[in-house]
Amino acid sequence: LFQRAGLTSGLFALLLAIFAPLVTLAQTGSVLFAVSATENIWLAGLRDALTASLVSLPLILLALGWLARRDGIRLAGVGFRVRLWPRTTQGKLWMQRALAAPAVAAMLWSLVGPVAATQAASVAPPAGLLAGAAAAPLNGNTCTGGGFERVYNVSAIHVDIPLNQFGDHDPAGYMYVLDENIDAVRAQEASRQVSPGLRDDPIQALVIRANLGDCLVVNFTNRLNTDASISIQGLPYTVDSAGSQVGHNPNSFAAPGQLITYRWSTPTDPNAEGAYYFRSHGASRQQVTHGLFGGLVLEPAGSSYLHPETRQPMKSGWEAIIQDPNGVDFREFVIMFHEVGDEDADIFDKDNNKLPVIDSKLSGAYRPGSRALNYRSEPFYDRFKLRDDAGLPFDKAHGYSSYAYGDPATPIPRSYLNEPTKTRIMHGGSELFHVYHLHGGAIRWRRNPKNEPAEFTGGLKKTPTQNAHSTRLDSQGLGPSEAFTLEHECGAGGCQQSAGDFLWHCHIGHHYVAGMWSFWRVFDSQQPDLAVLPDMDATPAPQPVNSLGLVGKIIEGKELVPADQLTDASTQRALEEWIEAQLPPPGVPLDTEDATVWNWSKVNTPTGPLYLGEPETSEVWPNYASDTPGQRPEILFNPDNGRYAWPLFKPHLGQRPPFSANGHSGAPWLGEDGSAERPDGLCPSWVPNIRNYPITAIELPIQITNDRIDPVGMLYVLSEEKDAVRNGQKPAEPLTIRSNVGDCVDIILTSEQLDENHNGHAKVNLHQHFVQFDPQASDGVITGMSYEQSIRPYATEGRTLTAAAVTGDSDITVNHVNRLRTGIFIGVGLGDADVEVRKITAINGTTITLDRPLDTGHSASAAVGVEFVRYRWYSDVDSGNVFFHDHVNFKNWDHGLFGAHIVEPP
Repeated sequence: LFQRAGLTSGLFALLLAIFAPLVTLAQTGSVLFAVSATENIWLAGLRDALTASLVSLPLILLALGWLARRDGIRLAGVGFRVRLWPRTTQGKLWMQRALAAPAVAAMLWSLVGPVAATQAASVAPPAGLLAGAAAAPLNGNTCTGGGFERVYNVSAIHVDIPLNQFGDHDPAGYMYVLDENIDAVRAQEASRQVSPGLRDDPIQALVIRANLGDCLVVNFTNRLNTDASISIQGLPYTVDSAGSQVGHNPNSFAAPGQLITYRWSTPTDPNAEGAYYFRSHGASRQQVTHGLFGGLVLEPAGSSYLHPETRQPMKSGWEAIIQDPNGVDFREFVIMFHEVGDEDADIFDKDNNKLPVIDSKLSGAYRPGSRALNYRSEPFYDRFKLRDDAGLPFDKAHGYSSYAYGDPATPIPRSYLNEPTKTRIMHGGSELFHVYHLHGGAIRWRRNPKNEPAEFTGGLKKTPTQNAHSTRLDSQGLGPSEAFTLEHECGAGGCQQSAGDFLWHCHIGHHYVAGMWSFWRVFDSQQPDLAVLPDMDATPAPQPVNSLGLVGKIIEGKELVPADQLTDASTQRALEEWIEAQLPPPGVPLDTEDATVWNWSKVNTPTGPLYLGEPETSEVWPNYASDTPGQRPEILFNPDNGRYAWPLFKPHLGQRPPFSANGHSGAPWLGEDGSAERPDGLCPSWVPNIRNYPITAIELPIQITNDRIDPVGMLYVLSEEKDAVRNGQKPAEPLTIRSNVGDCVDIILTSEQLDENHNGHAKVNLHQHFVQFDPQASDGVITGMSYEQSIRPYATEGRTLTAAAVTGDSDITVNHVNRLRTGIFIGVGLGDADVEVRKITAINGTTITLDRPLDTGHSASAAVGVEFVRYRWYSDVDSGNVFFHDHVNFKNWDHGLFGAHIVEPP
């Protein structure tokens, strides 16, 4: 009986040892098993099989005994007797014992096998273990299994949190702080001063880091007057480090004045890399809404955390350089979305007056200052109030503009082009949901970056991965305590690799105007306060030079020389021509509304022309004070490609930024077209189509339902179809345009809005998602130091042709030339399908001479003016239905000012 049971059990174990690992591989894949298990998959299968054999043997014995008794087979003994070995010949005895041997071995191995297998795995990690995975602790707990102890001394304190440079603050604030920074926090609290872009301010939401496989130790001191704790969501913990008191578990809160030590074992699985939210547990909602939260980031095993400016080791901060010994180094930004107080809480200004709950006069925001990022908020209310308090007009289209208002206090991530970058977004609040949205088109990320992990490196890609395994995103919703890691495709600057300021904000309109916005500044040349990644020491961004530093440089196949030294146009290019083609036309703006010129100048020197920017402003306001008021700074250039170094401008309060050069070009920095000498030019030389869409924003009553009409409906329409939409021949519906993968799209946007529907000052732009473009002029939004990308209604200029123009004309006659000057760009036929852009070379009375003949005829009364903007996009991947919308006023969406760009397969 025993030998039969042993044979059955042995066969069962053999089959289990073979098929169990195969099933595991089929279900999870060898890579996933390798990074999450502590032993070889075949050893694990053998152990499981032998353990199963031990369990099955007595069950099989009982079953066989029951069957024998049922079938009347007599078993000798008292009651019954079992012979281990039936009477048989000696020659067969060895075989029978051999059949029973697997069962005996199973019992022995089941006792020692798991220990032996675990020890074997710990001595020799599986060959499939991914680079960067931490060594697994013997017992699964890095705090008791030999993990590196990473220790932080943290306190919870009361603090009056400064929200911005305007003096708004939350006097009921709380924060976690490293003990060594408490004195610095108190000093900043007393000064109420904050840095633009949230640099090293002591008062900021706490971000600490640990590596996968570390034992995280926090010595927590509660300096509040109520119980408090630290509870990290998503990490395993023992009950004495829960930061709570649940059921019969021990109380792991710290009483006022008490110090308590928490210990957390961090995972070793590389997939556990990312951000983890922490807060005080229990009845802490008011504490959390006023700042008592923070973030832990688990970095790849063995990583070092370096200061973004000095590359010295750092202990905390929202931005860092992560040096990964087993992978690529990357720049990291930890962004925390949160509210300031609950919906009944007050925000106070610098004079301790309450900010309005509803800002109906200036920005239209609900609770300005209450939507924050890492303890900073930059409400449009404060920016517009600078002009309104002085009795001067302000422009809602420029709320994000650093040229008009200075850099915000909210976190401004900074990078060099091509840097691998990870953004960790978290929700630190407790009431509302938010949506992180990053502008810049092809500055996307994968929903699951592990599917194609190499995509966040690589730089310029005019043909990115098609039919990606994971969806590309440029927005991510998040609720309280949620955290996500975004690995940006192609690195900083996106797949188009453009320098510029890339807006990011909560995509809920009320939230971003209330302060929840900033931008990512991507440089093309070295900055004195931004270190390069260690991986890029061999190929750092170049040091910028002034225009004299470009003399003799070979740029796009030709040597740059001063114009008076040009001898061979086939191998040389005039430096003046090269530089001035990049800059807006020169001139002093007529007023704050004039965007046609930029007040740069040229100084001739013995070695060549020196180009200078406009004089620095002498005005001082909370967001800006020039160190050299009235002086012209040198315009700096990238010596590798000859382009102006980003950013080009300095702030000038309330001034409209200039339109871009070359006819309000949509790609002033990248260049509209690519070539062998300019591989990053926006539209590659092989594009099959350039699709032109003249678009006009119009207003008309729109039938919403059978019994409801929106009297101030707003639509984007093709300029050629606007009359048909107005007279009912075409339906009043959102505009849809199309392109194929590989196409370029050229937009000329004009406006026929009515000032009376926009508080006397109508403006419109068009913001596109997902496709490649130059953010300096084709994002639609005037972000940071970007060019003007919004327009007034062209009818406000009141300028038309007085006689029809025919194809080939270089001179046109208009009813007036007020506000025009030579060198600027105008549109002929604004609002028409055949609008043309030309440069004014001369003005004689009311006759305007153009830089080149017209390509088509234009009727008398055709509009002529400067209020137009051009966008240029490159459809690099099959993005499907891509949303575009007005970004001057989110309330315009309610009236219909949005549409779709559908990117079709090639």
